Amino acid sequence: MIVKIISENEDKADRVLIAIDNLGKEEMLIELANMFNTLIVVNETRYTTLQAIGLYLEKFTTNPEEGFIEVIRKPQIEEKLYLLPLLLQAY
Repeated sequence: MIVKIISENEDKADRVLIAIDNLGKEEMLIELANMFNTLIVVNETRYTTLQAIGLYLEKFTTNPEEGFIEVIRKPQIEEKLYLLPLLLQAY
């Protein structure tokens, strides 16, 4: 389902946000990184956790300019949606 949504909107959006609170979806994120030839953007805390458990760090980054799929925490959804119109006005 996620692959279909991203594929159908890849040319319309420059950023895909995926809300995940806990660990356990990393394999799915790695598959998305491979399918769409991008890095997965995560925050510093999640990156440090991934580093500690030894997952494929070459598929993850903390730099938003290096990937278009970004993992956010569920409470951040409202914040990101609030900022979206402001970001669109900047373009």
